[in-house]
Amino acid sequence: MATIEDLMHANLFEVFGERDADTRMAAIRRTYADVVHFSDPDDAVTGHEALSAKARQPRLPWASIGPTGLARSRTRARRIGAEGGQRPA
Repeated sequence: MATIEDLMHANLFEVFGERDADTRMAAIRRTYADVVHFSDPDDAVTGHEALSAKARQPRLPWASIGPTGLARSRTRARRIGAEGGQRPA
């Protein structure tokens, strides 16, 4: 069974960090249930296709620079930044 850390890593690097659509969709299918409902401060989407479209939006490359954890029953990456450990400007 996957740990919270495994799922957070897959979400950050294999889903939102992946630019290739087929590779990203394979990661989404491996990581999320068919009826996934994903929300963040900007948006909420339901289903694999919608999550892939959201993840396709341009972003800085991510690098975990701290451990993952729980915050009020929600997982969060404690500190995330751009590649090389630098925080986005």
